[in-house]
Amino acid sequence: MSDANFLREIEEEVRRERMVKLWERYGHYMVGAAVVLVLAVGAWRGWQWYQARENARAGARYEQALSLAEAGKQSEAEQELVALSKDAPAGYRILARLRLAAESGKANAVEGAKAFDAIAADTSVDPVLRDLARLRAVLLLVDSAPVSEIESRVAPLTGAKAPFRNSAKDALALSYYRSGDRAKAAGLYREILADTGLTPALANRAQVMQALTADAAAQPAAK
Repeated sequence: MSDANFLREIEEEVRRERMVKLWERYGHYMVGAAVVLVLAVGAWRGWQWYQARENARAGARYEQALSLAEAGKQSEAEQELVALSKDAPAGYRILARLRLAAESGKANAVEGAKAFDAIAADTSVDPVLRDLARLRAVLLLVDSAPVSEIESRVAPLTGAKAPFRNSAKDALALSYYRSGDRAKAAGLYREILADTGLTPALANRAQVMQALTADAAAQPAAK
């Protein structure tokens, strides 16, 4: 046997002895860690399965509530939506609350706005959905509330990066238009049309309303 082979065998034997000693000292910890890892992965998979099942169930219940509403069974639909708003997974809870607020607004704009305000004030709700609730409240009140209230309500919604900024400005411009302040309405419609993120539907509406405000401004004031 050559010296090199002999030295290599000695090194391998030393490594084996070290591994045996490490296993004798720490082997039970390694086994415990492996068991914990397996249990953790199993628990995570189980939780994912549970969430998927609950979301599927809530989705079916939500669709059923919508079907009941379309069939004119409003009371039954409302009961299901109320139940979903309490015991469904988070996403379907907020969907149910938004739907309930919308249905309430059909019967009474003020009560509907209060329901949307409650969603907007709930810090557990996604910020985008809270802004959506604020906008829906504004849309319910734009025909009846004073301009000052509409101004106050849309203020958090009109920032440069706010997702519903143009819809909020449109609601405020409509409030100005109905109050007789055509100049402010026209200014807001110009802002809306200058926004590169404007949707085609809102662009068409803003163009029509801008033409109306221009026509109104051109008319002589009533005596």
